Amino acid sequence: MDIIKVDTKKCVNCFKCIEVCPVKYCIDASSGNHVEIINDRCIHCGRCVEACTHGAIYYIDDFKQFTSNSHENLVFISDSSHIASWGRDYGKIIYFLKHYLKAKKVYDASFGAEITVLKLLEYIEKNNPKCIISQQCPTIVKYIELYRPELIKYLAPIDSPALAMARYLREVENFDGEIAFLSPCVSKTFEFRDKNTNGYIDYNITHKRIRQILNKRKLDLTKFPDDKFDSFEAERAVAFSRPGGLKDTLLRNKNIPSKIKTIQGTILYNEYFDELIKNIESNKKVPLIIDALNCDKGCSFGPAAIKQFSQDEIDFFINERIKGQQKKYGGKSGFLKFLKKLKIKLKDKLFKREYTLRKLDFNESDYKEEDIKQYYLELNKVNPIDFRNCSYCGYNLCANMAIAMAGGLNVKENCHFYLVDKLDKRISTSTELSQNVAASVTELEQTLNTMKIIFAEISNSFSITYDALRNVSKSNEVLTKLSYSFSPIVEAINAISDQTHLLSLNAAIEAARAGTAGKGFAVVAQQVDNLSSQTSAEVEKIAPMVKELLDKINETNKRGDMVIRDLESIREVITSFFGTIQKVSSTLKKLSIESKKLAEAK
Repeated sequence: MDIIKVDTKKCVNCFKCIEVCPVKYCIDASSGNHVEIINDRCIHCGRCVEACTHGAIYYIDDFKQFTSNSHENLVFISDSSHIASWGRDYGKIIYFLKHYLKAKKVYDASFGAEITVLKLLEYIEKNNPKCIISQQCPTIVKYIELYRPELIKYLAPIDSPALAMARYLREVENFDGEIAFLSPCVSKTFEFRDKNTNGYIDYNITHKRIRQILNKRKLDLTKFPDDKFDSFEAERAVAFSRPGGLKDTLLRNKNIPSKIKTIQGTILYNEYFDELIKNIESNKKVPLIIDALNCDKGCSFGPAAIKQFSQDEIDFFINERIKGQQKKYGGKSGFLKFLKKLKIKLKDKLFKREYTLRKLDFNESDYKEEDIKQYYLELNKVNPIDFRNCSYCGYNLCANMAIAMAGGLNVKENCHFYLVDKLDKRISTSTELSQNVAASVTELEQTLNTMKIIFAEISNSFSITYDALRNVSKSNEVLTKLSYSFSPIVEAINAISDQTHLLSLNAAIEAARAGTAGKGFAVVAQQVDNLSSQTSAEVEKIAPMVKELLDKINETNKRGDMVIRDLESIREVITSFFGTIQKVSSTLKKLSIESKKLAEAK
């Protein structure tokens, strides 16, 4: 029966639930991301619900089952905390139950409390018990059944007020319809499902649920008329929801010894029950009646109560109602007369409650020191100083955390100091790495500076080469112009040679006409013609040489232009690369500074 549940999407693994839980080991945190409630071990105290600020832990009442039925014959019993949740508007809630939730009648569980006290007194008179632990709180009952079985025989063998009222309706009034119980208590659901309670109550509906319904339906409670509880009226037992309510009701009877102890809250689980067991076993004196409640401020402030009033305000409402009830009965004496009649009426009705020794599948006492040593090692707990008992995990003691791990309920990653140690190691490693990075960055900076110098030299050499090539190119342009000037000269020489040849021919003709007188001139003419032929032959040699010279100069110019273009591309690449080196250098300087800061921060 899952009464307490977890919304794993909202759970942040903060361990507040474990911290406030009286039994600790009903919460499974082994996932490392969220918790789960083990309801078979849970005592349904509701502390985890109230402690969870994330809304991840919530309780389930019987409202879903309640709405699935038609309720042709339904009555409500309202816990004595009714007035504590609603104050002077408690009558308007009675009206709401009747007119909106189909209740034919609404009864005050305080009347059941009067029956409980009546039957408890009868039991004491008849059996003279050593000690009785009150049973009105189902959380206390389940805790004893599960975790303190030695005390089961001391639980009051009488119905709780809720069950006494229901039994009265079933067995005395012969009511066979449905009974819903309006309560501030999460664990009442467990009580009503217990085989020992006969299924007399069908639903546990909480005060918080009623407020949710009012809000959802947008109903204004203040506009409802006041109604009253039906039939059965209590007197002092209307105070049963506050600490000492049982004691106050018992002390109304002068025959009861004043050996009544009132105690509530976590001290019951942390100290008192252990002390009580020891005192009983040692045959020491113990209270005759222990009025024990789970909630620190009583049922009026249960986990499903509205809690819109202070404790003093609630005491005022309760005291005011007690006076009103006493007035109805004509004072205390009038009510005692009524009790006598009621006692006679219920003479054959036992209102007996039995209890079950529940099997606990996890018991921390089963784990000895030897069993949990390996988990200490997992948690890095070797020396006494390692056992911080910081309560961060919720268990208060490192030993309890180790027990939880041994039982599969937790993991080492949920230990604060385990994480701190792990983080310290990572920081140490990170610091060493940062120092190495800083050193590497410094070395890389130096390499980059060297590269800058080299690239500066390359750039300078490139500029010299580039300028030289540009100068060669310009010289070639001059040579080309000079080479082209050879052509007219060669042509002129050719023309002179041709003219000289013609002149030599003419001279030879004239020498022939002159006969003997012209023989000497003919020889000169022949020599001139020979010179002209030689000149023409030499000119023919020069022409192809000039042409080849021009071709070579042009080819050199073309290749020079290509080299210059390639050099310009290379210069652009060098300039870009140098700029990249400058950026990398700047980034490395920043990285070096940050690395040094990180290393120094440790």
